[in-house]
Amino acid sequence: MDTQCALADLWRATLGLSSVGIRNSFFELGGDSLLAVRLFARIEQRFGRSLPLATLFARPTIADLAGALDAESAECTSSVMPLQPRGDQPPLFCVHGIGGDLLFLQSLLEHLPRDRPVYGFQAHGLAGDAEPDTCIDAMARRYVRDLLAVSPHGPYHLAGYSSGGVIALEMATQLRESGYDVPVVMIIDNVAPGARRRRPLWSPVALARIAMNLPRWLADDLLRTPPKRSALRAWGRARSLVRRVGNRFVRRDAGRTLDAEALFGVSDMPQRRRRFYPVQYEALRAHRPRPYDGRVVVFRARTRPLWRTGEPDLGWRPIVRGPMQVINVRGTHATILTGSRGRALAGHITRILADVKPAR
Repeated sequence: MDTQCALADLWRATLGLSSVGIRNSFFELGGDSLLAVRLFARIEQRFGRSLPLATLFARPTIADLAGALDAESAECTSSVMPLQPRGDQPPLFCVHGIGGDLLFLQSLLEHLPRDRPVYGFQAHGLAGDAEPDTCIDAMARRYVRDLLAVSPHGPYHLAGYSSGGVIALEMATQLRESGYDVPVVMIIDNVAPGARRRRPLWSPVALARIAMNLPRWLADDLLRTPPKRSALRAWGRARSLVRRVGNRFVRRDAGRTLDAEALFGVSDMPQRRRRFYPVQYEALRAHRPRPYDGRVVVFRARTRPLWRTGEPDLGWRPIVRGPMQVINVRGTHATILTGSRGRALAGHITRILADVKPAR
């Protein structure tokens, strides 16, 4: 059986389709990031090769992917993945979220201008036998090194979704310390590490925010989240809370206990993928961003978690000493990059990049 036929079998099994064409795009056939994880796990099991998920950006069809598998090329060790490499504008560099891969950008990329190259950083340790980086500083150093290899001179426009916003800010700090130009860092819906609640949950302001958020949470989050994923997430949070409360009197670090697989709804993912979540989560909990005096734009999902509406600046104002803008965008943390909401977010990003003034 040749590579294309084997891949067709894997695609049919993963997508639940009776037939697929070798020129059909994985995404056009209904594929998403979770299905891509399962597909690539099956590919590794069948072919004995581990490919980055971002390969699907450049090779979204069976014919294209078969070419990648048949190629006798050395394994790529760089964390930088070209997502849309064409164009003559300064590139946009995007950092992965807590899952470590870049497929969440697929919908957003469709709405970004074609004259601006876009590159992404995929986490070390998702492919092969490499271990994940265990601290944000180390991740940022690795990504800065790979960034400079791709684009030695800048300027560097950085964006990070979720936990990627923290990594992007640390990258910007390291780049600026070395004298490089970082015109803007865009943090897409991430609460600053170490940010504390500025007022108790029962305060009038906090209760008013919860009441205002409740209709949006019901419409955008609870009713749109698949029941299995909601149950996994609720069960994970409950187990984590019980463990933290029950062990609080036993040891001081008990509050750090985390059932990451249930909390993030990844219990049915391959082991290599599941191991990344708790490592990155603990790295985020331990990280404390340094004061930053450059420009930062924070995109805040308008629909917040039910009991964690957060502050309007998501806790970044004490850290960002330079110009900072907060833009509220429609959707939840999980949906602001998709569909019409992704189109709106792409419009904001495009306008921000167009307004960037070149360094003198």
